[in-house]
Amino acid sequence: MSDKLSWRDIFINRLIECDFSADESQMIYLVEMEARTFFDYDGIIPSSLMLQNIEQDGREIKYFWESNSAEAQCPYCEMLSTRPSNDYYTI
Repeated sequence: MSDKLSWRDIFINRLIECDFSADESQMIYLVEMEARTFFDYDGIIPSSLMLQNIEQDGREIKYFWESNSAEAQCPYCEMLSTRPSNDYYTI
């Protein structure tokens, strides 16, 4: 059995247990992620990033973000990029 806890799974499953439909649960979850992004990370994380999920595995917590930006500027060389990227970073 995995020790991984998914915020999304826990949140949506609990809403379904409270008689919300799967579609309603998904919509409420997306609103919750948007609010969490604003209240917990405003001014820290660029506004072009939207929190998608949080997972905890033992002592490690992972945050999953999705960008709604079509372009980004490199913080080092300032070059503008418009190509999609599927890079993942660990801090």
